[in-house]
Amino acid sequence: MGKSKPKAAPLSFEARVGASFITATEAIWDSSIYGRPIAQISTLQLSSEAESDELLQQFRRWRDGGPLFMISCRLSSERLRELMSLKDLGFRFVESVLHPRFDEIALKRFRDERGLEVKVATEADLAIIGDVAQSAFVNERFYKDPRLDKSLSGRRYSKWACSALQHPKQKLVKICENGEFVAFFVYEETGANVYWHLTAVDPRLHGKGYGRRVWEAMLKFHANAGIKQVSTTIAAGNVAVLNLYSSLNAKFNNPSTTLHWMRAES
Repeated sequence: MGKSKPKAAPLSFEARVGASFITATEAIWDSSIYGRPIAQISTLQLSSEAESDELLQQFRRWRDGGPLFMISCRLSSERLRELMSLKDLGFRFVESVLHPRFDEIALKRFRDERGLEVKVATEADLAIIGDVAQSAFVNERFYKDPRLDKSLSGRRYSKWACSALQHPKQKLVKICENGEFVAFFVYEETGANVYWHLTAVDPRLHGKGYGRRVWEAMLKFHANAGIKQVSTTIAAGNVAVLNLYSSLNAKFNNPSTTLHWMRAES
């Protein structure tokens, strides 16, 4: 029996020129879904023109000389210099995102949604959660980019939601009414703060008044657990969700912009 081929080390790039610096690492999860290497720029800071030009030339050589299929980057929308420089390198605008938050939720009063129950998800729930996640995130960047396979984008969110059940930090809960599945949330706690990674109501229940009820049930669930702040990220183009957060009196941090670079098919 032959020896198994060792896994290749994740692709990464890190460079600094004076006060300008950049870090990019392979997004292993996305690479496995799409079957080709995908990286993410996690930090980017540009200083003087000469330093920035040298830094980005090094980055271009690394990008173009390797097997990368795609690179994503999300920066504050105020970082115009960095965003414009990435566009000069062939990156394209994909989405704007907003960062709503709820502060001091223990002091807020929520409607008593007696019909809704928030429960920890189990293995038995993964089939419906995966099915809902497959089609729920049509406003997210992997769906919106017309160059990406939408079926694989759906699989990305489905696998993410289901994997949260065994994740060391993320938690997966379901919201039910009269024992019937309504929605799921994937969240992560850091001290007294919670970040919602994925939130979805079953698309078959859209338009039936569940949005505000589910979100208030989740906020009350966190408040009862001693959480003080809840935050998340939403696509600015998702008007229904934007209106939902506004109706719940969420506060909004500065928006961000997401760019994608993709290698041209030969």
